[in-house]
Amino acid sequence: MGMKPCFVSAMGVFMDKPVADGGHLSEEVIHSGIPKQIFRAEEIVFGVPSVGHDDQANSVSDFITKVSETWAEASVESSITHLNAQNLKLDGRTIKIDGKEVVHFGSCSYLGLELDARLREEAKAAIDNYGTQFSSSVAYLSIDLYRQLRDRLTSIFNSDVAIGPTTTLAHFACIPTIGGAKDAFLLDQQVHNSVQLACETVRSKVAYFKVIPHNRLDLLEKTLQKLSPLVDRVWYFMDGVYSMFGDVAPIEALSALKQKYPKLYLYVDDAHGMSWAGEHGSGYVWSKFEDKSRLILVVSLAKGFGSAGGVVVSNEVELLQNIRKFGPTMIFSGPIQPAVLGASIASAGIHLSPEILVLQENLSERISYRNLLIEKYNLPSVGISITPISFIQVGDHIAAGKLFARLKASGFYVNWAGFPAVSNNRSGIRFTITRHHTLGDIERLICSINDLLPSCLENYNIRAS
Repeated sequence: MGMKPCFVSAMGVFMDKPVADGGHLSEEVIHSGIPKQIFRAEEIVFGVPSVGHDDQANSVSDFITKVSETWAEASVESSITHLNAQNLKLDGRTIKIDGKEVVHFGSCSYLGLELDARLREEAKAAIDNYGTQFSSSVAYLSIDLYRQLRDRLTSIFNSDVAIGPTTTLAHFACIPTIGGAKDAFLLDQQVHNSVQLACETVRSKVAYFKVIPHNRLDLLEKTLQKLSPLVDRVWYFMDGVYSMFGDVAPIEALSALKQKYPKLYLYVDDAHGMSWAGEHGSGYVWSKFEDKSRLILVVSLAKGFGSAGGVVVSNEVELLQNIRKFGPTMIFSGPIQPAVLGASIASAGIHLSPEILVLQENLSERISYRNLLIEKYNLPSVGISITPISFIQVGDHIAAGKLFARLKASGFYVNWAGFPAVSNNRSGIRFTITRHHTLGDIERLICSINDLLPSCLENYNIRAS
């Protein structure tokens, strides 16, 4: 790509305005029209004007007030957030909340590797050999476990990688190095918050910044047609698997667009696709692109992989060198702890073995059974997901809070989902499937949702279809 790094000193940047009625970017920030002078960002008038410190503080205060009010209203029967798992030891399947044991349907460790004996033993061995922390910026010095993990991840993706302490910090290392003065940034409206925030840090540096309604590739193409003659690169930021609703990016259509428009570059957060999908568990996205040029992938090791960390994957060697050398959070953030590196190396070994296919198939059976039951009871699911994530749309955030509380009382922990993660009028419950669950667990949860939902909707004229 031959991209020159673009550096940003301020990493903590508020959005110009709070998100409008939801946790995803609002279409209010869309810049309308094609700028006549495209090559200097400071010449562009964006859809949302810059605000002073007082206005920014007021916006943040209003946002916090709205979140607090929403959460308080939804907690009418039970606290919904910041709960405490009271177990002294975890088995992956159940947790204890408020003194009651419940089946845990809120974990993103989809393959259940966080309790695998091999990961635990390698984590312990790493502490014995290296201590609890090797306290040096990786820009200066790192222990050999970093090299071992990078080698194994390179084998998983058949491509070079850069490793960050978390997925969020990986985004903050990568995005500031790719946003140039002749680039356009287009963001899917539901791209993960960590991508949104990282893009905000370079918004004033790029020539054009626009939000595209979720998965509307027709609108993406129209924008591409307008921008292609005017900019060097058009970056489209998206998720591979969207974290709240569990829907996926239309990879086949995006691949065709990438082939049609040589200035289109794809930046994909596939945090929730890693491990349970793809060759060697490389995720939902990576294996689906035959042509991996003009593609940056960022995945998480903290979900299906069973450890922690964020990984940037690309076939562009110069790009990854820039990220490792100049990415702000690669320089100014602490390293991954030895225990986590040890566990990650062990997990990577499983991913590179035939065992990963068995684990993926095992989870797939559970996902298929969940889908069969959702269809059987005609629950208001946001689509039938091929991923481990399900979202039952209730509508009102208070009704969703009641459903959460009553499911907990019935022995199930799920995630209440409301503002700011989703719009208030799209509140619901989100639950995830892991290998720790039995088919009986899944069946009892779905049956309980079907039994409890009608009473939660009393006094509300909302039921999503």
